[in-house]
Amino acid sequence: MKKALVFMVGMMALCTRSATEAETRQIIRGYVEELDNVSKDSAGFERHIQVLRELRMFDKDVKMSVYFEMLAEKPDDPATVNRMIERFFRDDGIDVASCGNQQALGWARKALRDEGEGFNTYTAGMYLMMKGDARDLDIVGDGFRDALAMRVAGTNIINYSPPSSGMPAGSGWRGCTPSVTNTGPQGLYVEAILRQYWEKMEERNTAKVPPELLTLAVWFDDGGNPVCNVDLAKYGLTMPELDVPNRPMGKSGVRDEESGVKSEKSGTRRLWSLALIIPAALTALLLARRRRR
Repeated sequence: MKKALVFMVGMMALCTRSATEAETRQIIRGYVEELDNVSKDSAGFERHIQVLRELRMFDKDVKMSVYFEMLAEKPDDPATVNRMIERFFRDDGIDVASCGNQQALGWARKALRDEGEGFNTYTAGMYLMMKGDARDLDIVGDGFRDALAMRVAGTNIINYSPPSSGMPAGSGWRGCTPSVTNTGPQGLYVEAILRQYWEKMEERNTAKVPPELLTLAVWFDDGGNPVCNVDLAKYGLTMPELDVPNRPMGKSGVRDEESGVKSEKSGTRRLWSLALIIPAALTALLLARRRRR
């Protein structure tokens, strides 16, 4: 009886999980397809923004998997390739903790090499500027080459826009693009350290940041703890305590979350699935027990 119960519970969990994953992938695909079809008027723009926000709720690895699946269906269609490269940039490129998805980077490089085929070289160049390496210096456009060269040379780029009149102090900070050396989870620490220093500056300007900090390198020791090549105390700084997995360089530092839509609708569907499966399982167990008697 106990073995049968364990088996049924395992089957329920497997069926529920599989249904949820398939449903999640279909929802992601629907959102991506909708982005191409929304109208260009103000209402369409609002819906476009809403879809982008809702897409952020999904696990990045699941989304990337769906994107690759859609690419495999139309690998020679420039419109599909352009659309997916934009998704790569938005989901992987701006993720400071990402090491850069190598398959996605390969598609961006292909788009730049085959630019005469109707590919969007701007988005591909943006993605490679943020997650590429020395291999890409010869293929990215002039507008991205200098920034990529700085990253290759070990510079962490502070994204800064001088605040205009009337804007609050410090509003010029727009995050950090870590160097190639710091590409991965360690980039989160680099960004946090530079932000610490930025907040202490009287005149907030990238030219005023010490070169030693701009070329800061962070890695993880054998215990998984972040360490760096700069004496942070010298600048009144400390190593941040961040809620990210401490993993060696070259592995993603993004904490894995349960796949699926984090929404009330998805949760309700899972409950309905359980509501249907559990009674059926209990009925089967009771019938089996009666037959043995």
